[in-house]
Amino acid sequence: MRHEGLLNKRQVCAWLGIRPSTLDKLLAEKRIPVVRFNRRVLFDPDDIRKFINSHKKGGKDEVA
Repeated sequence: MRHEGLLNKRQVCAWLGIRPSTLDKLLAEKRIPVVRFNRRVLFDPDDIRKFINSHKKGGKDEVA
């Protein structure tokens, strides 16, 4: 596992292509896990990947 570090709100918004208000809504709905540290709200990149994967629709998985 490589170390990527935690992401801040700005970085997550840029990654997901959403506005801060949308991220705030997702946080209020507890749809994305956060790490709270010294009043900072941070995000684990693995949690963001899981969030993205949980919202994928369509397409076919290839089974070899």
